[in-house]
Amino acid sequence: MQALLVIPILLAITIATVEFGIVLTLRRVVTSAAIQASREAGQGADADEVAADVETTLAAFNLALGPDLGVRLEDPELAIDESRGLACDAPASALSNGRVRVTVCVPTAGTPVVGFLEGLGYNGVLGNTLTASAVAQKECP
Repeated sequence: MQALLVIPILLAITIATVEFGIVLTLRRVVTSAAIQASREAGQGADADEVAADVETTLAAFNLALGPDLGVRLEDPELAIDESRGLACDAPASALSNGRVRVTVCVPTAGTPVVGFLEGLGYNGVLGNTLTASAVAQKECP
């Protein structure tokens, strides 16, 4: 009788832990993609090359998002502020000369996040967008 009360609670906690782990892993992958892309942008890559680099980094982790992926490149010296795919909001902080910033946006829908807990009334994961920005120093040509 007590098992009937405890097993559903333990199952919900286990599922929540697995889903939380998936979201943390996805966040780490998106951050890694932003860091790698900002390094490439610092070496002079244009917005298309940066977007391709982000897709390559995500593909290494078996994530192929296609048009659902958003990439934004900012370079104040060259007056570049370009976006590819999903619209990414620019971070509020100003960017100084000699630096480039890449912002990567990934919606949680269409990713490995399954949304197990939506059946239990929790919908805090699906429908959100994970965003990561990275700033890199521009290298001398």
